[in-house]
Amino acid sequence: MTRSSEMPLEHTGTVGADWNARYKPRELDHVTGQERAIRGLMGLLATGRLAHILLAGESGVGKTTLGRIYAQLRLCRKSAVGKACGQCRDCRILESGARHPLYFELSAADALGTKDELRAFLEDDLAFVPVGYSHYFIFLDEAHRLTVHAQDLLLKRMEDPDSQIVF
Repeated sequence: MTRSSEMPLEHTGTVGADWNARYKPRELDHVTGQERAIRGLMGLLATGRLAHILLAGESGVGKTTLGRIYAQLRLCRKSAVGKACGQCRDCRILESGARHPLYFELSAADALGTKDELRAFLEDDLAFVPVGYSHYFIFLDEAHRLTVHAQDLLLKRMEDPDSQIVF
């Protein structure tokens, strides 16, 4: 992995999660080892087409990072293909790590494993998209841990052409 001049390596006295947050890539150009996935995401961005995305791989290869960057590129009001502005409200919220009202990182292993939990989230928490936006972006980690009934519910929602949710 090559070091970018935008990713300094000075010691700050913190380790673990703080280190990961500080040096996590914030642009597609900074992600290494995911060239095929990046080409696919860039193709979607270039066409303006929204599609559900499946990212697979071992732990630590950058699936969550790619999902977050992709959502930021879609939510950014001033983004060029592959580059978020970093200045608009949506970019600042996502880069700060605060909860964005349209982007959710969820783990099926923790909370949404059953049909009833998933249905409550999809129907109650995501009932209406805020004014000025068109879609929610959901990053669902550990999706293989969903129960069969929850998987069926998720598939039905993903196949709905009028859905305002992108997984």
